[in-house]
Amino acid sequence: MTGQPASAFEKYIAELVVAVRALPEVIGLVLLGSTADRARVDQWSDHDFAVIVEPGAAAHLLGDPSWLPEPTNIAMVMPDSPDGRRVMYSDGRMLEYAITDLAGLATWFTNEYEVVLDRGGVAQAWADVAARPKPSDNVDPADEIRSFLSVLYFGVAMARRGELIVAGAQVRTWSLAYLLRAWPHRVAAEGASRLDSLNEFRRFDFVFPEVAARIGAALEQDVESAARSLLEIAETSLAPGWEGWPTEAVAAIRTRLGWPG
Repeated sequence: MTGQPASAFEKYIAELVVAVRALPEVIGLVLLGSTADRARVDQWSDHDFAVIVEPGAAAHLLGDPSWLPEPTNIAMVMPDSPDGRRVMYSDGRMLEYAITDLAGLATWFTNEYEVVLDRGGVAQAWADVAARPKPSDNVDPADEIRSFLSVLYFGVAMARRGELIVAGAQVRTWSLAYLLRAWPHRVAAEGASRLDSLNEFRRFDFVFPEVAARIGAALEQDVESAARSLLEIAETSLAPGWEGWPTEAVAAIRTRLGWPG
C-alpha cells in the first residue's frame, strides 16, 4: 500500500460525506477508529466508517459499491462480515465499512467515533452503543491465562504431530490473544488507555514496548521455541506476586513437554 498524506485522508472523508448525503435511504454516517480520532492517522491508516440506513436498504448498498467516492478506481471488494465490506482502491488505499439500520446496532460495540450525518436518531443510538460495556470490560486475567496455557500446549502438540500450519496459528495468534488480554489487567502502564478495547493486538506495541519486542522476537522462532518463549515471558512478567497464577498447570505442561523449569 502506498499510503496517503493527511490532506488526502481528510479529502476522502469530505467526498464520502457528500456521496452518502446523496443517498435517500441513508439516515446516518459515523466515522470510526482513527478515521474519527485523526490524530492517529498515518500513511497506513484506512478509512473506517458505518452507514446507517432505513430498514431493508442495507443489502442493496452492500451489494453495489458504486455509491462510494471514486468508484471507477476500486480494485477489489471483499466481504468482512454479514454487514461489512473491505474495499481496496487501485492505489492501495483501503476502506472498512459496515451498513446497518438502527435496530442492527443492538449487538454493536464501539470506541472512538464521530457522527458526521444524522437524519434522525443516529447520534443517540451511537451514544448508546458507545456506553455499552465492551467484552474487554469483563476480562478475568486468570481465565485468560488458563486459556493461554491450554491453547499453547495444544499448539506444541500439533507441531510435534507435524501439523505446523495449525500449530503456528495456535501459538502465534490464538494463545497470544489470551495472553495479551490478560496483560493490562496484571501490568500497569502509562498510556494504557491507548489500547484498543475491541482488539487486544492493536497498539500493544506502543503501550508495552519492551515486552512487545520480546514477544515479537519469540514469534520469529519455530513453533515450539516460540511457545516456550511466550511461556517464559508470561512466567517472568506476570507470575511473580500473583496468587492466581496456575503454578500446577505450568508444571504439568513443562513435565509433559519435557521443558525444564
